[in-house]
Amino acid sequence: MSNFIQKGLRASTIKHKKQAKKHIKRMYKVLHELDLVAQAMIASGIGIKESNVVTEAAKYTDREIGKYEKSILLAKTEQVYDKLGIAVKETNESK
Repeated sequence: MSNFIQKGLRASTIKHKKQAKKHIKRMYKVLHELDLVAQAMIASGIGIKESNVVTEAAKYTDREIGKYEKSILLAKTEQVYDKLGIAVKETNESK
């Protein structure tokens, strides 16, 4: 390969690594924010289930809670409830 092509490949590789690093940094930022939201929801004392996780999370963050964020929040709260031995029952608040 010519020196010109190798230089282009190196530049391309560096660019991709920087983009990946930025993406990972943003992802950890989102995960940290969701962790804080989960802690605040648990501290509130309200039972967090699939039916009310989005409405409860909206009280603590401006971030739009999509299906992935919802599953992350449910997993984080369920882990804490399991460690504490708390059984959260489904409430009929929507009726």
